[in-house]
Amino acid sequence: MDFSKYKNDIYILIIFVFVGSQIYSQKKDTLVFKYDEQYFKTGDYYDQEKKTGEYYINEKSKYKSDAFIFLAKDRYIKFKPKEILNLKEHIRSTKFYDKKYKTINPGLFTKYFENYIVFFAKKKDTNTTIFIKVYPVPIIYN
Repeated sequence: MDFSKYKNDIYILIIFVFVGSQIYSQKKDTLVFKYDEQYFKTGDYYDQEKKTGEYYINEKSKYKSDAFIFLAKDRYIKFKPKEILNLKEHIRSTKFYDKKYKTINPGLFTKYFENYIVFFAKKKDTNTTIFIKVYPVPIIYN
């Protein structure tokens, strides 16, 4: 079978596969937020006494019955972030936060944080900070 007539098509396919894999394998930026017990709660959304690795933020949803949760994935000690941000200030300065109604759009919340690697920086003692890697999980109730 003679594939020479498909030579250009094969080259174009290889280029698309290579470029596509580069787009999807791009590194994500990292956001590190100070662990803020006043702004978010830990435990199960319904039962804070349960230790589930959930961190839910204390904000209202655009749809009133949603919860905004970060689930813990890993913990690190040897990590040197460039900057540690304030989660509340950061969320309230984004496009998914409606300043007029003081609510969060759940779909935009998830899309936004999926573009980043997110950590919470929690002081263990004066010399040690634990960095908790988390990912966003919007809970949408009907």
